[in-house]
Amino acid sequence: MSRNTLRTLQHGVWRRAGCILLAIILGAGAAPAWPAQTGAGDQKEQQGFQYKAYTEAQIAEALQRPLQLNDCIGIALTKNLSLKQARGNQERARATHSGSFGIFLPVLTVDGTRANNYVDLPDSLGNFFESRFDAQSSVTAAAQLYLPLGTRVEYKRDLLREAQFPQGRRSRSDERAYSFTVTQPLLRGAGPRVASNKVISAGYQRRLQENDFINQQAATVYSVKSAYYNVLQQRQLLQVNFSAFKNDSALAVASEALVIAKLAQRRDVLSAQIRAADSRATLIKSQTDYQSALDALKDEMGMPFEQELPLGPDSLVFKPVSLNEQELLQIALQNNPALRAFQYAIKDARLRRGVSRNATLPQLDLFGTYVRSNETDELANAEVARARGWTAGATLSYNFLSREARGAAQSAQLALIQQEDGYAELEREITLSMREIVRSVFSSAAEVAAIQRGIEVAEQKLEFARAMFNLGRASNFDVTDAQEFLLKAQNQYLRKLVTYYSDLALLETLTGQPVTP
Repeated sequence: MSRNTLRTLQHGVWRRAGCILLAIILGAGAAPAWPAQTGAGDQKEQQGFQYKAYTEAQIAEALQRPLQLNDCIGIALTKNLSLKQARGNQERARATHSGSFGIFLPVLTVDGTRANNYVDLPDSLGNFFESRFDAQSSVTAAAQLYLPLGTRVEYKRDLLREAQFPQGRRSRSDERAYSFTVTQPLLRGAGPRVASNKVISAGYQRRLQENDFINQQAATVYSVKSAYYNVLQQRQLLQVNFSAFKNDSALAVASEALVIAKLAQRRDVLSAQIRAADSRATLIKSQTDYQSALDALKDEMGMPFEQELPLGPDSLVFKPVSLNEQELLQIALQNNPALRAFQYAIKDARLRRGVSRNATLPQLDLFGTYVRSNETDELANAEVARARGWTAGATLSYNFLSREARGAAQSAQLALIQQEDGYAELEREITLSMREIVRSVFSSAAEVAAIQRGIEVAEQKLEFARAMFNLGRASNFDVTDAQEFLLKAQNQYLRKLVTYYSDLALLETLTGQPVTP
């Protein structure tokens, strides 16, 4: 048989092997339902998220004008360090999931060897009269393929296998062979979920990290809102305390004038001066608290601490909202990303339990191998030998002392129970938090209304006390008492508003739905 004929035969073998592999892949049965790689699920899960991250250009533009709350949130969604870490974990999980599909790609290998030997041939008397040079070369290619049913396909072929004897008997032979083997496990390692468990698990971990990122986004929004409301509170407190300091200073001056006019006593002046000193100390502390609140907001936004934040003229004003506790609770249990992440963790735990249980089964594999080979003497230009045939069989093994596999199966079962208990616990925590937050919102709204009425009364009392003091019919104690009551009411009002709006922001985090007025 000529060399061209052999090459034609080899090419035909490769084509037939490729057709067989393709048929096995297409007929391997239904593949497991891997989590989708597209972003459709992500968009569905984030459909209630109303905030957008700013680009660097938008951040630069926003810092040139007074910042609103949405500006602070948009900057934070880009620069918050905790959110960046969650985004990195999400991208890593996506890369791992994408790479996990590589187990179903063919693995191609090529091995080659060459051996040269000089052999001295003796005659009948034991004298060496002739030397022979042997040269043996071989190049073998192999292709391995793992299918989603656990099927293993292997194809091996001799690209080159020849022996040369240029001296002595002067012969040269060429041997070519190929084999095609299919192995199908029936127990251990069988089934799409077991065979594809790494791909499925990587998909679950990817969706878990995606939901963790969504949860971190919501937590970042809540943190920025809380810090922003605290800044507004401290800024308004600073204005209130500055106004109180001015009033107390003016009262000290007025008391001094009344003493000169014999309309007040010296102790009234001392009391007014003490009150003014206290107001100054409170004002200084208020300025420090305001700068600390700004630093906390910058920290949540991921901005440099030396960066100036040109905040807009927003102020805390009470705006009532209407809440339906049962409806909000139902939305939270359906949409909360932390719960969704737990659901994927439970699915992954169930998958690991199934895989670990499968590892305790006996090993029962069916295999079939087709082998074909031929050997040619090239110097004689003749085929020396030819062989071909099928081999089929089964292998069975079982490790009766496999305590490690049984222990892993028990551990996987316990891990699943823990995940399910953790999910139930998180559900109860969310339910409890929702009930407490709704009650706190209603309570804060009622307290704000009561405090507003107290502020109105305190303002009237202060106005009356000042009028009587100016007429010399009241001491400055009446004025300072009214001012202190008003200042206390204004502080309570601002603190309660921060609690009110922070609770509404927390409701947004738990439900994924806007509830802030």
